[in-house]
Amino acid sequence: KLRFKKSKVSVSDMLWEIDPLGHVAFDSTGLTVNKMAIQNEWQKFSLNGRLGKNSSDILNISLHKFNVDNFNMLLHRTGLTLGGSVTGTAHIRALYGPMSFLSDLQLDSLMLNHHLIGSGRINNEWIANESAISIDAHLKHDGIDGLLINGKYFPQSNENNYKLNVAFNGLPVSAFEHYVEKIISGLEGSASADFRVSGKTDSPILNGMVMLDSAKLHVNYLNTDFVVNDTIGVGANGFTMVDATVSDIYGSKGSISGFLHHTGFKDWNFDATATINNVFAMNTGPSHNSLYYGKGFASGVVRFSGKPGDIFMDMALKTERGTRFHIPLYGAETVSESDFITFVSPNSDEPDDELDQKYKVDLSGLTMNFDMELTPEAEVQLIFDQKSGDIMKGQGTGDIKMKLDRLSGFKMFVDYV
Repeated sequence: KLRFKKSKVSVSDMLWEIDPLGHVAFDSTGLTVNKMAIQNEWQKFSLNGRLGKNSSDILNISLHKFNVDNFNMLLHRTGLTLGGSVTGTAHIRALYGPMSFLSDLQLDSLMLNHHLIGSGRINNEWIANESAISIDAHLKHDGIDGLLINGKYFPQSNENNYKLNVAFNGLPVSAFEHYVEKIISGLEGSASADFRVSGKTDSPILNGMVMLDSAKLHVNYLNTDFVVNDTIGVGANGFTMVDATVSDIYGSKGSISGFLHHTGFKDWNFDATATINNVFAMNTGPSHNSLYYGKGFASGVVRFSGKPGDIFMDMALKTERGTRFHIPLYGAETVSESDFITFVSPNSDEPDDELDQKYKVDLSGLTMNFDMELTPEAEVQLIFDQKSGDIMKGQGTGDIKMKLDRLSGFKMFVDYV
């Protein structure tokens, strides 16, 4: 027989108190637990009953306002955090021979990444002939279905642990910002989804769709906001968009197609192409990019690909009315070159490889090809001295080509009349 004196144990910086009235007894026929309980403030976890050879032996588990975030230490690699509390009972039968398991739990204010999913019941039962646990969950928030889960979990399988149908409504898209925050931020709006879950515990496979309802996103590099109302396909290796409608803050529209891939929800990479028509495509200042900045309305094609920390952008655009493009030339010793930009005349005899070595900038994981057709609707400013107002302005036709990569640094070629 094992008894505990009045004692406390620390788990994940939380102090739990062990009830000294409980005890555990072992013998050749099984395990008996008598009123064992641990408690942290209002949270309580208790065991009472017996596991043994007799089919009538039952171990009862009781939870009272048990914080769901106690499981977050198991989820730190996934980027997920849970919140809320659970109250209810579970019953396990038979330590030897066929197992039986039954639970009835009440979840209160379940949170995912600090966003409310809902409250409701989860019922589980062991299915002996399938070696599976049935799962039936129904959570609501604000009077609507927040999360529905129905299916089975196979804990002993080496091939497929899940056979679940999952649906949720009104989930804030900001719950997923953790996965894309290096590329886009400021996620707003909501999403609904209907998908199936299969695969292994450490690498689940999702198949289905996610419906975006006025999902707003901020493209960090461009400092612009867009709204998406469309459907995203969910597959085994990631998420796919096909001609999804995108709108800027003025209501001008474009479309985007592409994918966001992962391997077991790790090693994320993406490739997306946007076709835009008179869209507010750039809203940057010197603090965002000292090489060039401005406000730009453009039409054309933009492609983003790569992975967080190693992004490739390929843009072929035409300026529209309202565009102002600024190129700072602070500290330039001559009109032909500065710390930021090199003007190469058609008669220049300086080899390209020498130019490549002379002008280096911090690329911060970005490779870019930029080709913009300049139209008379756009204004281009060459800034020699901002404080003294030494600025050259122009409106005309031409072309700006910019290249940015690790090997050759930043280059800009301007043909402007």
